[in-house]
This record gives sequence, C-alpha cells and structure tokens, in this order.
Amino acid sequence: MNGFTSAEATILQALTQLQHEVGDVKQQLAELRQLAVLPDQFVELRESVDAITVQKDFYSTREVANLMGVTQLALSLY
Repeated sequence: MNGFTSAEATILQALTQLQHEVGDVKQQLAELRQLAVLPDQFVELRESVDAITVQKDFYSTREVANLMGVTQLALSLY
C-alpha cells in the first residue's frame, strides 16, 4: 500500500479517522458556544421589547401606526 507496511497503513488510517473525529468535536463545540450566548441575547431582546412597550390603556391611531412602523393611512385600510 504505497510503500507502507501493514502496521503503518493501519496507524495512518487510525490517525485519519481521529482527525475527522477532532473536526466533528470542534464543530460541536462551536455550536455549544453559540448556545452559551443565547441567555444574553434573550435578555437584550427582552430589554428592547420593554423599552418600546408603553403602558397605556388606549392608543391613538397615530401612536399605533408609529409602533407598527406604518402610516395612519395604512392602518385605515384594515
């Protein structure tokens, strides 16, 4: 097998397999690191929602339009 002894070929095969497994482990670790930042992202999202939430019983058409990012005219079409 390309000038390798049987033992050398076996070792080469094992090393190649280990290299693939290390790559898989690195990918899994990268995915786990992404999961670790999720709680921080949820906190940031909650803070953003809280920042735009106004505690009112009633809203004018203009206020609703501003909150939804549309014009009053667009709201009147619904």
